[in-house]
Amino acid sequence: MALIKESDIKELQNKKADAETTIRATSDAYDKSVRELDNSKGMLADAIAEQKTENPNHLESLDVLIADHEERLKLPQAVMQEFDPTGMSVWGELVYEIIDMDFVKENEEKWRTTRAARDQALKDRSDIKEALISKKVDDISDNIADPTDKEKFEKAGSVLSDSYMRVFKSTQEVLLATGPKEKSSELLGKWIIDEIDNSDLVIRFQKEKDERKEAIADSFKRADRQKALLRENHEDLIAEKEILSSDNELIQKEFAEEMGITGEGENVLVKESLERLRKDKNDFNASKALELTRDSLFALDGIIEKIKQACATGVSSIKITGDDISGTQVYSLIDLGYKVTHSTVFNQGRNKDNTVYTIDWTFAPSAS
Repeated sequence: MALIKESDIKELQNKKADAETTIRATSDAYDKSVRELDNSKGMLADAIAEQKTENPNHLESLDVLIADHEERLKLPQAVMQEFDPTGMSVWGELVYEIIDMDFVKENEEKWRTTRAARDQALKDRSDIKEALISKKVDDISDNIADPTDKEKFEKAGSVLSDSYMRVFKSTQEVLLATGPKEKSSELLGKWIIDEIDNSDLVIRFQKEKDERKEAIADSFKRADRQKALLRENHEDLIAEKEILSSDNELIQKEFAEEMGITGEGENVLVKESLERLRKDKNDFNASKALELTRDSLFALDGIIEKIKQACATGVSSIKITGDDISGTQVYSLIDLGYKVTHSTVFNQGRNKDNTVYTIDWTFAPSAS
């Protein structure tokens, strides 16, 4: 069975990303609406306190207006409950356009109609309440004899109306943001777990990926310095490098003292000799040794012999356990055109590698 590739689960990953984005976005929208409601309520409290201070002779009348405004604040919840008790028209598309697009297509017109009817009803009832409150302000104002008090009371009516309108709109926004936040978290969260994370394809992909990661790690454990050898950056071996450099310096110094070549005059002759050696192309210096070591990591001598033996019997693939092949050799085989896959078996014994590599050359192009 072919190994699962990232591209095989790309569509599922995209759907999961869309669902997670929706969950975050609806949660952020809800949090923002709550902050704005809290802010508008704070401004309202300040406005009420200020207007009561400005209108000490008409506190009872202000309380009447405040009570009417508070009643008006109940309209968004009441209208929402009347026209759409479940809030489906608000959150349905957000959630189901990811889970079930056919369901959205079947219901989107109904949801649109519900939202329009709800918004219109809320506007009509709110306008009626606002008109009644405005008339009450005028009626009370007409009965205030003192011109200054009259002006202050009319200003209070206007300030309260504006302040309560901010709270009214913020209340409406919180209600509209609550359903999407709750349902996207509940339904999309469950859908991600059930349909994506626990899908057979994703589970198999992750299992194979973990097995590969473990197999690769195990292959390098058997030659723990290979990774450092394959790059110029030796950060993983920095401590060892510092120790070796320190030891190198100490040993070189003591040998020089023993040979009596520590003086400047004698050093000139030594330096000339060493320089001639460095220029000798046949000299096997450390850099050449490193090159040979790197090449040997990819060498396939033993494995090629097994492949040749299989070829001699008419077989076009072999299986090799992880104990008998390194990660660099697997890489080298793939680079040479072999098809390599892996599976996991149970091997008894301490420190046994459970990975089995299948090396296949059935589909290699014919030699020209």
